[in-house]
Amino acid sequence: MEKVRPPAVAGQFYPGDPEKLRQKLAQCYRHPLGPGGLPEVSPQALDQAEGPAFIGTAGYIVPHAGYDYSGPVAAHAFGCMARLGRPRVVALLGPNHHGLGHALALSPWEQWRTPLGTLPVETTLACRLAELMPGLVPDAAAHRHEHSLEVLLPFLVHLYGPSIAILPIVMADQSLAVAQLLGEALASIVGEGGILVLASSDFSHYLADPSARREDSYALQAIQALDAAALARVVRERGLNMCGPGPVMALLVAFRAMGAASARLLAYATSGDTSGDRTSVVGYAAVEVHAR
Repeated sequence: MEKVRPPAVAGQFYPGDPEKLRQKLAQCYRHPLGPGGLPEVSPQALDQAEGPAFIGTAGYIVPHAGYDYSGPVAAHAFGCMARLGRPRVVALLGPNHHGLGHALALSPWEQWRTPLGTLPVETTLACRLAELMPGLVPDAAAHRHEHSLEVLLPFLVHLYGPSIAILPIVMADQSLAVAQLLGEALASIVGEGGILVLASSDFSHYLADPSARREDSYALQAIQALDAAALARVVRERGLNMCGPGPVMALLVAFRAMGAASARLLAYATSGDTSGDRTSVVGYAAVEVHAR
């Protein structure tokens, strides 16, 4: 078994050349839809961040489309996490678009390579989480071609350098029941502090722009209330074609278990805002939640 996962979508979703990638990341931050400028990472550790009852952890919902489309929205989340300070681990939850491998999959590799550097996998916490979550196992097939986590990594390396440890998890089973169990298991380790949790998801797919915004507003209402069950109902009853409800529900469950009361919408846009084509769009949102 290889020890390092190579990039699967470099040169497709984001530039494969390191210098062009750095330029693209800077463009995402400075884009009119972005936060407006490159962030400065706070020199403090995440678990030393101050705030009303802040316990040293935060969660973010981040889109995972190509940088030309969703990068500026994603940049809002990464800019906020930079101001909180350096985490010791970043847990990454994403959907399994291909349906390959196990229903819940950890990384079988010890490292993940990006054009900007190679990130270590936090194997100790992965083992602890696997003990708490039945069916969560290392699986190469589930991760090898999946882009939902990979596209977030250059943003992380750009902020923190390649020494930041990651804990990648992809979900083929995105049911509320599984998300509930995973969220509860995550809360038990994330609550120790110093760990960021990123849930990777795009929102509505291939609707006209006004319809996409309307449907996504229902999902965002449930998310801002930290109501995983309500989000599951929105997805089911409105037929919302959201490609990461499971990771998002797991994040909501985890942070509600740690005492969070609500989430904050940082940015929302559709692919029509960047492409100009509003006849068939994908929705993107960046959301922040702190444990209280």
